[in-house]
Amino acid sequence: MSFFSGTRKYPKISLLSALIMASLSAGFYSRADADESIKFNTDVLDVNDLGNISLDQFSHARYSMPGDYTFSVRVNRQAPDSEHNITYYPDTEDKNNSLVCVPKEVVHEFGLKEKYFNQLTWLAVPEDPPGNHQN
Repeated sequence: MSFFSGTRKYPKISLLSALIMASLSAGFYSRADADESIKFNTDVLDVNDLGNISLDQFSHARYSMPGDYTFSVRVNRQAPDSEHNITYYPDTEDKNNSLVCVPKEVVHEFGLKEKYFNQLTWLAVPEDPPGNHQN
């Protein structure tokens, strides 16, 4: 069986094969980028006290600053009914990381099968979440 067919000058591959190749190559490149640190040009910041500002945390891939964020959860391209407050906490074991806390009611919207939902680990959250400090 020939890889080429008829008068076509390009190989026949299935849509599934093309998608697999695309996802594998995208995963390779995104993984390579994830290990590299990010550099910031602090000259563009308009601040007087630049010496007391550290952007080191943001040089790590996938780092999110601890605090409260509003998200819309979209599952299988379904439009979300509402927005949710999601909190990122500082990781006590790794200062270069933050941990996201997704409430159970939001995770239910993901449509996980019950056996997988029951395998999730739920962590205790601090009394005073980041972003909720009162001075």
